[in-house]
Amino acid sequence: MIRNLIVSKNPDDSVGWLANPNTTTSSNATWANSSFFVPSPEASSHQVGFTSNATSYQISSGFAFYGHVTFLVASSGGWEALFYAKPTNASGTWALMWNRTGETDSSVVPVALKDSAPPTL
Repeated sequence: MIRNLIVSKNPDDSVGWLANPNTTTSSNATWANSSFFVPSPEASSHQVGFTSNATSYQISSGFAFYGHVTFLVASSGGWEALFYAKPTNASGTWALMWNRTGETDSSVVPVALKDSAPPTL
């Protein structure tokens, strides 16, 4: 489980994101420079993730912001924000998912990925 990471734009790809461990909190990470991806419509899993070698079932570029909210700019030119959270078997832990099509679990929650902190309540 990833708890603390830094995501930045990929310098070699203006629309891809790279993730690196926050080494100020943990220096024993075994990964670096992993690309953020959402599953393609053909993928068997809806879970988003990070990869060092994207497959044809993983979309790792095309991300953009409208204001502070993350969207995927589809090949059709449309902007999609299909993120949702799904509870896992671990208490209080949720999986970040993409494209709820076919999802039958009523406990899923739509979410927005933002580049800003939530407001103070």
